[in-house]
Amino acid sequence: MNPVKAIMAAAALLAAGCFSIEHARIQATGEYHVFASNYGWYLFGSLPIVCGNANPDAVLPFVFFRDDVTMDKIQRRVLSHSKNLNSGKVCNLSYYNDNMVLFEFPGVNFPVPVPYVLTYRGIQLSGGVK
Repeated sequence: MNPVKAIMAAAALLAAGCFSIEHARIQATGEYHVFASNYGWYLFGSLPIVCGNANPDAVLPFVFFRDDVTMDKIQRRVLSHSKNLNSGKVCNLSYYNDNMVLFEFPGVNFPVPVPYVLTYRGIQLSGGVK
């Protein structure tokens, strides 16, 4: 394989969306803390190009042309993950939404009526599990 093509393929995979879910046990209380995040790239802010695969039986960490960067899908995964930890209750949930437009005009501090071509969207959700 051509080295340039190999570098381009590696960059495309690294730039692809990614879903992750992690947990850690809090030693002082014995509870768990769960953190889930997903992000992806969109065309014109609404058409999904590639994003993290939120399917629990996913083979690949990313999926093309499907919108998995939604609060509903992240919440379902956090709840199912907490059930796997032999727990029934998730509390103190906090979330963070991130929307970023890539092609901004430098020095312009107000919206420009130009359609955004490529945008980034990310969601993070965390909470305690009792």
